Amino acid sequence: MKKLVITVLTVAMVLSGFAQSKTHPVEQLNINNFHLVDFVGWNTNMEVLAHYHTNDVKVFGDGWKTVGMKDHEAMMEKSIREMPDAKVIQHTPNVAKGEWTGVVGRSAQFNMATIVKWKNGKIDYEYLFYKQLSDTAAAAMKPSAKSIISFASPDDRALAVAVNVQPNWSCIMDEVNGVRTAYFIKTVNGKEIERLVFQ
Repeated sequence: MKKLVITVLTVAMVLSGFAQSKTHPVEQLNINNFHLVDFVGWNTNMEVLAHYHTNDVKVFGDGWKTVGMKDHEAMMEKSIREMPDAKVIQHTPNVAKGEWTGVVGRSAQFNMATIVKWKNGKIDYEYLFYKQLSDTAAAAMKPSAKSIISFASPDDRALAVAVNVQPNWSCIMDEVNGVRTAYFIKTVNGKEIERLVFQ
């Protein structure tokens, strides 16, 4: 297991050397670390997952909250026992701005969204959204003017190549009828062309 982790980390470091965003290094580091959280940590090694969270991380799910890495790890271990084959196979879209990232994690069984706030290269706040709404339901929903958080990815070719942060995507966390909701919206030339909504 340790050999696999070292190999993945080495490959990530080598690949990240090919494209470095000179204008958005924080976004690049945070998304790269989030890839490691899911692809290595969640999928195979809880120690890696723990490494990228602060000791007092606050995690919010559907009607529950944990405070501290030990509680979060216990919740994740329970989820892994209940869904042992739910491995994350892809992150897309990836949205990053400053210390905020929003990612849609895809597995063979389901898609889920995660919005995180980073502190010194570690996840300090994490919001998990397990239910993806249908395209019809998503199209009928609009974020409010006073959303909880709203950020958009920069248009940076090096950032897109290095860690797959796609330009034109925004991430919004809002509350709809008392339910925390995550929007991922792609806009090109002022026109919305794709929308994913999670609760």
